[in-house]
Amino acid sequence: MSTQPTQDLDPAPIDAQTVADYLRRHPDFFLSHAELLSELAVPHPSGDAVSLVERQICVLREHNQHLKHQLQTLIHNARSNETLSERIHRLTLSLLACDTPEGMFTALCHKLREDFEADGVVVCLTEDAAHLMHAAAPRQGLELRRLTAEDLRLFDDLVKDRQAVCGRLTHRQRSYLFGEHAAAVTSVALTPLAAGPEGEGHGELLGMLAIGSRDTQRFQSGMGTVFLKQLAEIVAARLAGATA
Repeated sequence: MSTQPTQDLDPAPIDAQTVADYLRRHPDFFLSHAELLSELAVPHPSGDAVSLVERQICVLREHNQHLKHQLQTLIHNARSNETLSERIHRLTLSLLACDTPEGMFTALCHKLREDFEADGVVVCLTEDAAHLMHAAAPRQGLELRRLTAEDLRLFDDLVKDRQAVCGRLTHRQRSYLFGEHAAAVTSVALTPLAAGPEGEGHGELLGMLAIGSRDTQRFQSGMGTVFLKQLAEIVAARLAGATA
C-alpha cells in the first residue's frame, strides 16, 4: 500500500494578546529563557534600550507614584470632610441653643462668617416666614430679604428641584441677593430652605440661604453639596420651629 506524504498544516497565528496572557500566567518565563532577553527590544521613555527588568521597575515605580498620589488625595479629602463635619456640628449646637429668631440669625451669621469664610450671608424668606424678619435687628454681614412670587422666578430651577448649587450666578440673581455688594461677590453657595418630614428638605419652601465670597475659587460648580444640604436642613428646621 502506498502512502501519501503528510502535508504540514500552518499553525494558527499568535497575536500579541495571546503572548501577553501567557506571560501573565507564567511570570517566571524569562528565568528559564534568559537568552531571549538579549533578543528583545524593550523601549524606554528616554529612547534608549534597557533590560526588561529595568523597564518593569520603571513601570512599577510610576504605578507606585500614582497610588501614592491617590492616597494623598483621599487623606486630604477625608481631613477636609472631617473639618466640615465638625463645623456643621458646632453650627447646629449654636442654633439649637437659640430661643429667639434674633438669636438664631445672629448665630447663623456669626458661624458662617467665622467657620465657613463667608463674606456675605443672605437669608430670603417666603411670605409664610417673612414675619421673622421683624424679630431680627440689622447686622453687618447678614441680609434678610422677603421672597415674593416674582422673586422666586429668578430661581425657578433651584426652587423646583430643591437642589443646592455652587458657583457663579447670573447678574440679576447676584443683584437681588447681595444688592450694592453684588459686584464684590464672585462665587456663591445657594440652597433652598424647605422643611419636610424628618428633615428631608422636600416640603414647604420657607426661603433660601446664600453664602457669598469675594474669592472666585471659593464656591465652584463642581463642588459637592452634601454639607450645604445638611446646613440647609438644619436652618429650615429651626425656621419651621420658629414659625409654628
